[in-house]
Amino acid sequence: MARHFFALWPPEGAAESLEALGRDLAGEFGGRPTARHKIHVTLAFLGEIEADAVTRACELAAGIRMTALDLVLDQAGWFRGPRVGWAGCSAVPAELANLARSLAGALGGAGIAVDDRPYVPHATLVRKVARPIDVRMVPPIGWRAQSFVLVASEGGNYRIRGRWETR
Repeated sequence: MARHFFALWPPEGAAESLEALGRDLAGEFGGRPTARHKIHVTLAFLGEIEADAVTRACELAAGIRMTALDLVLDQAGWFRGPRVGWAGCSAVPAELANLARSLAGALGGAGIAVDDRPYVPHATLVRKVARPIDVRMVPPIGWRAQSFVLVASEGGNYRIRGRWETR
């Protein structure tokens, strides 16, 4: 069964810059850089869910109002437990926090469990980091997000199951 998550997907130019930052971090701290076509900012992680829950999640997403938001990833750091290096926001846009909160609320209200850890927007850039990455400022990489997607991850392959545009 595939794992599912809602995410913001960067345009090609931003993904290319994030991939380059991931290569730089991996070169300095060890680990395996994330491939460009897999770089994203998760909004809500659903895990493995049944087909009917995927359908319901898509229906709920269609009811979420997303306003366009300017996302700037200007920090790098790491999460110790999973040993991943990331790029994140020094200032989280209110629209991003609202979108993540709206998705989690709608999904949870429909009985679809979401990861309940505090929301920390980031793009995973390196896996299996060998040494800690102290949080540091990096050259800003940004884009205007005008849609979000539901992604199925199976066997390391990502497939977009739905896309919802700003309204």
